[in-house]
Amino acid sequence: MLRLAFASGDIDPDRIYITGISEGAYGTQRLASFFADYLAGGGAMAGGEPLKNAPAENLANTPFSLLTGDHDSGFYRNTLTKYAKDALDSLSSAHDSLYVHNVQLLQGCGHAINYYTTTPWLAAHKKRNPYPKYVAWEDFEMDGCRRDGFYNLFVNESPAVEEGARVFYEETIKGDTINLKVQKVEYTTVEKRQRVGNRNEIQEEIYPVGQRENNDISQQKPCKPQPPAHGRSKRQTGIQRQGS
Repeated sequence: MLRLAFASGDIDPDRIYITGISEGAYGTQRLASFFADYLAGGGAMAGGEPLKNAPAENLANTPFSLLTGDHDSGFYRNTLTKYAKDALDSLSSAHDSLYVHNVQLLQGCGHAINYYTTTPWLAAHKKRNPYPKYVAWEDFEMDGCRRDGFYNLFVNESPAVEEGARVFYEETIKGDTINLKVQKVEYTTVEKRQRVGNRNEIQEEIYPVGQRENNDISQQKPCKPQPPAHGRSKRQTGIQRQGS
């Protein structure tokens, strides 16, 4: 749909934004990560996705807003929003101003919040950056689909051969030199919660944000790099449900 819209010539491809409320916020957070290179910004309201479903690293160069009430505990929305805030705060500190974000837990609010502040915040970020000098991409599958590229990166053959496996690419461009790091990504359960549903007890697995192992292998190449060697990385992030 986006490609058809671009081809029509009727829209500015550098001014595409995505927003959503509640269930739409889940989709917004996922799509903002999955299609970050298409977007000028994303704004989710009254949501909160597991970071495993929407890796924050992908949002370098893509302004992102997530507003959730601090009492909005349904489906752990407030907890997951806090994880997203912590992740983006950490990434922003590590990468100067690349991770522009507005992630807040609104005090005293439940699922109903003020929805009218997101659009002006997004409008202040007027254009996407189609030629970034830094690219971070966790290649993950969403609804059975996997992308074969992100910004200027193209994957001819993914090293993620196992079902559900993921790969993280980190690219820095300086002059005519590209520094590309590649890691396989793993997730590890570090906390579990129990809650009782209407008919079934559901086990919740909670993954606070973790650190990747320091075993990256960096290769510097001219502007058409060969595939680098692969490191392995562990990630701990998000919530997954098990059981029916």
